[in-house]
Amino acid sequence: MKKLFLILLAVAVVFVAVAGCANRLSGQDAPAASPAVEATDEPVFATPVPTVAVPTDPPVEEESFAAGRVDMQALYNAYPADSVYAVVGDREITWGEYYEWLGTYILSAEAYMDTMAVYGYSMGWDSAYAEDANLAEYVIANLDDNLRAYTGIGLFAAENGVEVTDEDLDAKRAEDMSSIIGEDATEEDWAALLVANYLTENVYRAQAKAQLELTRLQQELYGENGEKISIANLQHYIEDQGYLHCNHILFLTIDMDTYAALDEDEAAAKKAQAEAVAAELQAIEDRDELLARFAELKTELCEDSGKYYYPDGYLFTPGTMVAVFEDTTRSLADYQVSDPVLSEYGYHVIIRLPIDADSELDSGGTIGAAAASELMAADLDAIVDALDFTLAPGVQALNLLDYVVEFAEK
Repeated sequence: MKKLFLILLAVAVVFVAVAGCANRLSGQDAPAASPAVEATDEPVFATPVPTVAVPTDPPVEEESFAAGRVDMQALYNAYPADSVYAVVGDREITWGEYYEWLGTYILSAEAYMDTMAVYGYSMGWDSAYAEDANLAEYVIANLDDNLRAYTGIGLFAAENGVEVTDEDLDAKRAEDMSSIIGEDATEEDWAALLVANYLTENVYRAQAKAQLELTRLQQELYGENGEKISIANLQHYIEDQGYLHCNHILFLTIDMDTYAALDEDEAAAKKAQAEAVAAELQAIEDRDELLARFAELKTELCEDSGKYYYPDGYLFTPGTMVAVFEDTTRSLADYQVSDPVLSEYGYHVIIRLPIDADSELDSGGTIGAAAASELMAADLDAIVDALDFTLAPGVQALNLLDYVVEFAEK
């Protein structure tokens, strides 16, 4: 997975099975308001562990929740907060900073375990979670990789003159407060939102800074929608992804309500109609006239219900369409019209269309923007891959299982 896309995921939803991020960021089911987080020598996560509200019927007794909890106080006391815990590249990370990040992961993971318990799946910190790793090991490895990636983003931004100031972060914070909580949001509301999402102010600002840096890097290096990407690089991306773009007119040979085949006479009539349409379109030499006539005939004759949602055709990747449809599209030159081809649905008359930076994806955005993200991910990977995460002298590799206690002890 490209590290860029890993970074764009909020740390609070690394364990996506806990609950949808949008639901928890809506302010619903958030804990009571608490004071804004301030710099302190006290452990940030020494408060009782919050849990995620999950639908249950009947209500689940407390004993059903996962038992093992990390003793956050004991974990915090492992090292002095201002001591160097690790080094990423040339950047020193104090134990206090590392602990704040680790707390977001731990509390999210424990909420995930609770949710799994609600649905009858027993899971603990020592449960297998990824290849050759239990959940405790996975959390540590994932955090260390993320800290490498965040450091890499900062280096990438600095190399390209991209700066995010405290004023920028304050503006982003105010925007998030307004959009997520509401225009009348208070500092107490914001603090409650952070708690509900297992975040501290410092971790939030680090995430916001990275996201702003990535946005500005893309605009600076590649253009917001890929307008700065060379034609050669854009074409390479399109070919590498296997994108195809076409429009079609479908003449059904099945009843879409029952999926029963039409009788031979009806099917023959559909074939003749498709052949006539293909012949008419193939005879048009002027490109604009061809596209206009194709659109008219599609509106009038096409029996694909998707024509209302995709009037300009389909932009797709290999394996997402019926094989004969994909193969025929690939065999055509731009603006070439096919002879009728028969699929399980009926006869298709297909016109292949070109792809450029402005071509829109079904998932949203454009080809250019997708290519820009891919190129930036590759550039960022090169930087991050060169960074090592190393523990400081005298620091022992952290094993979260050493800090797990039974729920009843907490």
